[in-house]
Amino acid sequence: MSDGLGPVGCARSLDPEAPGVERGIAFRAGLALARRRRRVIVAWLLLASLSCLLLPRIVGGLASPFSLPGSRAEKAAHELHRSFPEFGQEQMLAVFHSRVGGPVHEQAVHKADSALRAQPGITGVLDLPLPDTVRGGGYTTAKLIGVDGSPAERLARAERQNQAAARAAHEASKGRVEAHLIGMSALSSQLQTRLLPTVRLAEALALLTAFLVLYLSFRRLAAALLPLSIAGGAVGICLTLLGFGPTGSLDLFSLVTTSALGLGLGIDYALLMLFRFREHRADGISGARSVAACMATSGKTIAYSALVVMTSAACLLLVDIPMVRSCALGAVAVTAVAAAAVLTLLPACLAAWPDAVCRSTRPSNETDGHQHSMNRGWERWARHLMRHPWRYVIVSMTALLLAAAPLSGLRTGFDLDRPSLDGTSFGTALRLLESNGVNGASAATFIVLPHADRSALAQVAQVMAEVDSDPAVAAAFPVTGQNGTTMVVVVPEAPVDAPRTSAMIERFRQLLPRALPQDQAVLVGGAPAAVSELREMVHDSVLPVGAGLLITAFLFLLVAFRSILLPVKAVLANLVVTAASCGLLAAASPLLGTGNDAVISECVPLITIVMLFALSLDYEMFLVCRMREHYLRTGSNTEAVVAGLTRTARPISLAAVLMVCTFSSLLVIDRAELRQFGFSAAVAITLDATLVRLVLMPALMQLLGRWNWWLPGLVPPRRGRLRLPAQFPPAETEPASRHHV
Repeated sequence: MSDGLGPVGCARSLDPEAPGVERGIAFRAGLALARRRRRVIVAWLLLASLSCLLLPRIVGGLASPFSLPGSRAEKAAHELHRSFPEFGQEQMLAVFHSRVGGPVHEQAVHKADSALRAQPGITGVLDLPLPDTVRGGGYTTAKLIGVDGSPAERLARAERQNQAAARAAHEASKGRVEAHLIGMSALSSQLQTRLLPTVRLAEALALLTAFLVLYLSFRRLAAALLPLSIAGGAVGICLTLLGFGPTGSLDLFSLVTTSALGLGLGIDYALLMLFRFREHRADGISGARSVAACMATSGKTIAYSALVVMTSAACLLLVDIPMVRSCALGAVAVTAVAAAAVLTLLPACLAAWPDAVCRSTRPSNETDGHQHSMNRGWERWARHLMRHPWRYVIVSMTALLLAAAPLSGLRTGFDLDRPSLDGTSFGTALRLLESNGVNGASAATFIVLPHADRSALAQVAQVMAEVDSDPAVAAAFPVTGQNGTTMVVVVPEAPVDAPRTSAMIERFRQLLPRALPQDQAVLVGGAPAAVSELREMVHDSVLPVGAGLLITAFLFLLVAFRSILLPVKAVLANLVVTAASCGLLAAASPLLGTGNDAVISECVPLITIVMLFALSLDYEMFLVCRMREHYLRTGSNTEAVVAGLTRTARPISLAAVLMVCTFSSLLVIDRAELRQFGFSAAVAITLDATLVRLVLMPALMQLLGRWNWWLPGLVPPRRGRLRLPAQFPPAETEPASRHHV
């Protein structure tokens, strides 16, 4: 059996006929899947059909990403609802604007008030007293709306409530007064409606480009459609499980990131097995035994890769933010489903239609020459790299460090992304408020003093004086509610996403406890308080998430590679790639930001870093597992690196191109955080698959030599010293008459 490397003469791929292979569990599982292929295919088709029926309900019931259960802002909201029922569990703002003013404007506001009170979930419609200095010119007025119900109920009702107010104002004024609602539920609802068409466009572009790349690579329709179908089906099944599972609904950000990650990983895993299957078929092996051999080699690599991606993504569960946890659960679930589909459905399909993905079991001279030429090209590069490792380590590290240089200029924050709100009712209301000098009306803040006693009430005047003197405050007024609870409503000068407003919240949290008796609780609520706390929670989670990511990745690779230096090298290389991708993200932030401000969304770097780290380890598994397989046979580090790079360069490069296409498609979505995630992921995969996997990592392995495979307590292995496990049996000698496809 030929190894497909021409005169290299190094390790060959797994021989399905070798003695002892049948004893492996993975090999026997492959044979079982081949025998029961019809049942496996039918079972997956039923699951995919069911997910197609249920997916529209999931997409139509996406959750709001703007919630922080258990946070101080959430506790303030609960206390506010308990003591001031008319304020509800969420506060929205009804904005009325006209050019006529006078009785017509007042009549329209009155009618809209009545229409809102009649809507389910509305607990109160309250005047928001704004002084003339805040209100500015024009005929723009606002009312505070109390909304009750669970987050899902508030999200589902938001658009109907907005339409009721707009319709009532329009009818009462004959179209001269417009009404709009501003609130987190209204924002989530309108963003979903606004962005879903561009999300579908991004998915269509990803599928189309992936199909074209696969078809041009394989020149076989089945070979192009099979990975796409399996990956797409896995994504649909995963989204169905997440949507109807105990974790609840997905939000739009986690839906998009889960879909992109699942599509990319599903295709990557399918390609890894497909290339190995074509190798065995090119050697004249039967379809069933080729499937079993793939399961014994690439199947194990896929399982290891999926586990390392899942454990890395699970580190995000340490962040107590629903949107981040939703992304983590989505990444873990879609990786598991994609790996399960590739390890069961793909072998069954290959056993059922073995010739559909290969031209023949013995390739033509033209095909043979083309593939041999490609292998020889990669082999020449690998041997050149082995002769000059220091040169390429220095060049690749210099390029990565230069890319990471702009990292110090990375600015994170919360931004409403006003360009993405163009054409929405929320965006129109925000523009009206800001153009009429009432910037902070959308950022109303509530300071709640539960069960205030007389001594605390005596301090309210002092607190009010200090709040009024704050430079970021436009207006403030006290309200007394039930059970002696006192509340101060604060209207800031700046909007909810302005740094000035977040700084004001921080001053309140530091100032008020000192101004009140020690036993008096004080809670700060409202949208600005939630935004400030979100930023604080993200910053506090960086250290535990980073530590968990590094430790789990190192331990997992230690077990998988049975080496100390390989995991250390992989972790350090991934850190450099992550820094380089974040540096390029900072450099590109003016193009990917939210208008005039080059701000990166608060949660995007954390989510992106974890996902990129997981994907980098995924490619590390692909490459090093193949090198280890050759090293266990030959004992030569140089030949193992050359053979592993030669045999995996094409599938890794093709997989990276497909992954880059998938994440680049997110750039067409009209939302800054999704474009930022897509850009950083595409850049990181490009750097990882070129500078790291094809240059830096093989060069470092050449420099480390036999110490790549060293584990404390063991002598660095040489040929013949290492006992070969069953899954890597020595190949039998056979005339090298054919080349792999």
